[in-house]
Amino acid sequence: MRLTPNERAARFRARKRGETVPTLQPGPKEGFKQSAEHVAKRTKRGQEHPAWKGDAVTIKGGRSRAKRKFALDVCQKCGAPATDRHHKDGNPRNNAESNIEILCEPCHIRAHGKVPRR
Repeated sequence: MRLTPNERAARFRARKRGETVPTLQPGPKEGFKQSAEHVAKRTKRGQEHPAWKGDAVTIKGGRSRAKRKFALDVCQKCGAPATDRHHKDGNPRNNAESNIEILCEPCHIRAHGKVPRR
């Protein structure tokens, strides 16, 4: 709700006198309205998005895609609470379901051939 300067001044004076002035609920903002086409383009995800990079994504971007695509549940090897997504072929850009293993941290370390510290 947009107030005129006189209404705003009246509310200010009432607060100064100690009167209780109810807060205003924000209404629709004035200004530029986006077209439905623009809103639809902005809400596209994955391959439908106009800025989709496909296989040219960075390593960090590939890991981010895996985080969004595969939820953590329990470790597929030992059943403990899972903390990591392991790319079996070592390529973080390859987020095929057959290439991802949901693992706990010790199992993930073992999958990379390292011995976990105790």
